[in-house]
Amino acid sequence: MSGWDEGAVYYSDQAQFPDGSPEAEAAAAASRHSILQKFKEFIRNFETQRNVFPYRESLVNNPKFLVIHLEDLLSFDSDLPSLLRSSPSDYLPLFETAAAEVLASLKMRVAGDSGEMVEPHTDEVQILLNSKEDPVSMRSLGAQYISKLIKIAGITIAASRVKAKATYVNLICKNCKSPRTVPCRPGLGGAIVPRSCDHIPQPGEEPCPIDPWIVVPDKSKYVDQQTLKLQENPEDVPTGELPRNMLLSVDRRLVQTIVPGTRLTIMGIYSIFQSASSTTSHKGAVAVRQPYIRVVGMEETNEASSRGPATFTQEEVEEFKKFASHPDSYETICSKIAPSIFGHSDVKKAVACLLFGGSRKNLPDGVKLRGDINVLLLGDPSTAKSQ
Repeated sequence: MSGWDEGAVYYSDQAQFPDGSPEAEAAAAASRHSILQKFKEFIRNFETQRNVFPYRESLVNNPKFLVIHLEDLLSFDSDLPSLLRSSPSDYLPLFETAAAEVLASLKMRVAGDSGEMVEPHTDEVQILLNSKEDPVSMRSLGAQYISKLIKIAGITIAASRVKAKATYVNLICKNCKSPRTVPCRPGLGGAIVPRSCDHIPQPGEEPCPIDPWIVVPDKSKYVDQQTLKLQENPEDVPTGELPRNMLLSVDRRLVQTIVPGTRLTIMGIYSIFQSASSTTSHKGAVAVRQPYIRVVGMEETNEASSRGPATFTQEEVEEFKKFASHPDSYETICSKIAPSIFGHSDVKKAVACLLFGGSRKNLPDGVKLRGDINVLLLGDPSTAKSQ
């Protein structure tokens, strides 16, 4: 079985392993319960104005997902954002459980099959995080950020097809036919299948062998998943360097919301996975993993907002409108481009269109066409192409 226990890694029962005593487990369960209650209080009781509860109303209007601003969470309880940043894999599922419980409590009871009033059924609620903090550079991501919550910005350059990711895998023993459900790790992680069956054989019954489990795909639970490739923004790439990219994993509501070429600011969990296409030198190195980011929050940013908010005075707006009303405004703009180069008016017009960009189009079938304009200049050497 491939995993961390191969390649001369031996077992050692030392003191730094977590304490598995019942007292420690009870204390951890009590701590998780108190944090769950804090999350539920935040969704129910946080208000921006008097008697205005944004998260509670948003959860009722759209029960599929809930966007949480970390600044609001910090103003409500100073400990909760630090817990989410340090251990997001532990506390984000707890946050989603709290949101589902709050949603169930906000809904009215419905009549069941027997006519009695029962609690309404609610599906899972996806928590999406948002923050106003500055994104970190993609080049600064290292081992110190693994399993931490980070925020980066870039341009999407590729998007995969939508796949079905199992959240719970249903297994059945091929000897005793006993079923078992195993949870899958989120993101690009898989399920940890036990080596043996828990069934105790009766006298005269054949014991279950090692690795007796068979996966039952039809009874497993799935969610939509998609992988994206995010590249550094051109303005963040050092001179003479090639832009770097990072693999992203999105699931549930975030699937099929981004097309290549979109500028993004994402919040996610910096994670690692075992790449199937490892190089020959890393085939036997079981402790070497590839990094990726499991996205837990996404925000589209245009080129202007990525460099800072653009604010214009009323006089400047009037001046822009006056200039746009002139019939020769297009020729005026083209004459201002590379004035030291004589002629080549068609090239200057193309560069002007490149600088201003086109209009983004949303087709009736939901397809989004970006308005970026690209120009390729071909010519002999020393003909002022780079100017």
